[in-house]
Amino acid sequence: MEDRAILLEEFLNSIRGIVIVEGIKDKKALESLGVENIVQLHAGNSMLEVVEKIQGRRNVAILTDLDQNGKILRRQLLKLFSMYGIMEDRKPREILAKMRVSYIEGLK
Repeated sequence: MEDRAILLEEFLNSIRGIVIVEGIKDKKALESLGVENIVQLHAGNSMLEVVEKIQGRRNVAILTDLDQNGKILRRQLLKLFSMYGIMEDRKPREILAKMRVSYIEGLK
């Protein structure tokens, strides 16, 4: 397995646009690493409202947790993305999988 510090740097460099996370702890963890343009799903807006706000954007990373619930949320987002012409940037999520990070808040 690649060195975690190298993978973390690769992860941070791979973020090129908006990042969607599940909750406030996930958002704070990413902010502590210098990530900006974070959209939180569980912040009082529906998933549809979140997707409508980012309509037409490219490089949107879906960083829901890698557990079952996070995978379900990602699938729901991808369905909405296809309706609104939003392209997912998979690279950050793939790097998290290499790092064996299951929960975004665990990046702190």
